[in-house]
Amino acid sequence: MPLPPGPRIRPLDWGFERPKLGTPRRVQQLHTHQLVESSPPPVLSQLGHDTGFDEVACAPTCMVMAGIAWGVIPRTASVRAAIMAAGRWGSTSRAGTTVEGLGKIAEGMDIDFEQRPYVTAAGVRELLDAGAHVIVRGNSFVLPWSDPPDEPDDFSSHVVLVTRQDDQGRFVVHDPYVTDGEPRTLTAEALEHFGEAKDNRDRPFIMGVAKMRSGLECRTYHDRRPR
Repeated sequence: MPLPPGPRIRPLDWGFERPKLGTPRRVQQLHTHQLVESSPPPVLSQLGHDTGFDEVACAPTCMVMAGIAWGVIPRTASVRAAIMAAGRWGSTSRAGTTVEGLGKIAEGMDIDFEQRPYVTAAGVRELLDAGAHVIVRGNSFVLPWSDPPDEPDDFSSHVVLVTRQDDQGRFVVHDPYVTDGEPRTLTAEALEHFGEAKDNRDRPFIMGVAKMRSGLECRTYHDRRPR
């Protein structure tokens, strides 16, 4: 069930206003059009903000990192209030945020996005090469820096923000569940291993998030199977 409504949050309470959406624009694909250049996103933790849903706030936190990178959210904004606002836009519940909810958060921030229902290193690389950042959903237990599960087949749905590839071709990951403010890295094999498990609610996916040139937008979901 959705989170219970909290006290009304005014725009100045979180340091930014929800963007007013412009006139309808054509739906495009992120990787086929020029994207607005972003600044490096911060590494934010979903924990310790007393939002009431810290443990399941990975998706709103990833979107807040993306929103800061594209200048939608000022770096001086309250992280707690920004995560709470994103959680409300995405109808984050005690079970987390759905694929559709992530799209609603992006729309609330006026950030363009393209979702694909399969995690492949090639797909992530394609979106990064276009200038986007990529949200990847998978099983947190298989991340090298996570605690091991109680049972080998345990699944814990989690999303992380992939911002770029380093000089060695590893994917640079901003994991909202870490608290030291440092990015992590994953090889292509490790990234796909993160996204190959499935649970009963949502299958893992990738979602490119960016800002496109004025006059274009992307709000699309591609059921494209890996080659």
